[in-house]
Amino acid sequence: MRPHNTFLTVLYKMGLIGFVPLAFFLGYFHWRGWRTVRAFRHQKESVVLYVLLVGNLAMCQFGLLNLLLESPFFASVFWLTIGIAIRTMHLLRSSSEALVIP
Repeated sequence: MRPHNTFLTVLYKMGLIGFVPLAFFLGYFHWRGWRTVRAFRHQKESVVLYVLLVGNLAMCQFGLLNLLLESPFFASVFWLTIGIAIRTMHLLRSSSEALVIP
């Protein structure tokens, strides 16, 4: 019998060696993402990052009751939203640095 929880599945298939980096990565990703949204809340591009973070939180909650990372469709959407959000964070930070330099 397998657990119907993507995080427990990662834990029992990969052990602590796989679960701890995944939990650390997701925690750091959301911590940095929400800090970026707060720091750049006056820029219109921060809305895109906000939507991506809320969508990723919804997918993480979906993963608590389903196998999110084992389905190729769900996993690709999950990792794609993380990649786009990281790029959006980078663009927001680099655009603010470009405004400060001149």
